Amino acid sequence: MDRATSSLQHAHAASGIQPPAVLIEYICGTTLADYNAAKLPNLPFTIFRPLFDAVSKFKDLGVYHGDVSSSNILVSPSEAPVRAALIDFGRAGVREDGESEEDWAGICDFYSDEDGSRLALKANGIPWPVHKSCAE
Repeated sequence: MDRATSSLQHAHAASGIQPPAVLIEYICGTTLADYNAAKLPNLPFTIFRPLFDAVSKFKDLGVYHGDVSSSNILVSPSEAPVRAALIDFGRAGVREDGESEEDWAGICDFYSDEDGSRLALKANGIPWPVHKSCAE
């Protein structure tokens, strides 16, 4: 388990909030879909990296978003984005107590938040970094 995951789990346990809660923040910005439709300058992948690092941990943390798309990624500030945030958790869910690993994996595969992330970027002309394999 990496430090970020451990910190998130510790912070939740220490908060004493039951049931688990979602922190909500007002962010002034525009959706990636609207930003792209306005034909504004291309955005660098680097502003999306923290968002997609977090999305990749959802399954291990027992949550899913369920609707990752360019309409649910907000870039901020609108004029010169330096940050991306995931919005609209209306289809989100959490792992139920006693849910088997197999069932949870199936649910996460069905909602496929990581695939949605990559497709949202690709549809908006933002290249996903290509990594060389260790075998090369």
